[in-house]
Amino acid sequence: MFAQMGIATAEQANAIPELTEREKVFLRVTADVCQQCLGLPFEQDIRAGIERGMSTADIRALLRLISYDSGYHTAISAFERIAEIEAALGVSRPDAEALPDELLFIGPDAPPSPLPDQVRTILTKLDPRFTDTSTCSPGCACRPGRAR
Repeated sequence: MFAQMGIATAEQANAIPELTEREKVFLRVTADVCQQCLGLPFEQDIRAGIERGMSTADIRALLRLISYDSGYHTAISAFERIAEIEAALGVSRPDAEALPDELLFIGPDAPPSPLPDQVRTILTKLDPRFTDTSTCSPGCACRPGRAR
């Protein structure tokens, strides 16, 4: 029964003609992570991505992107699980480049945002706090001079 439900879910995503194969895999992996379903369905979706020419680096980039919304604890578990899958498949673990320090700080001494002006304008219209880097919460580790 569960296999049937899993197949039905995948078929529903696959039936959306506007999505590329890559987007369909990303959609399924995102659903797996957000539902904290990192067992066989997650592995099947990772394998499907690899079979369609995606790299695990692509999927790791997706995990970094969705980590705020999925929850960091879930994203960490997904990273651990993808490492297990890479090992089982004999896929080398991709190198991840650390973020530059200037992207880790907010506040009055922070460098300007790397976001294009057009994006900053849209975000400011949605909510001015999205682009306000002048303050952060008391005790925030993002403040310059404090531990991260």
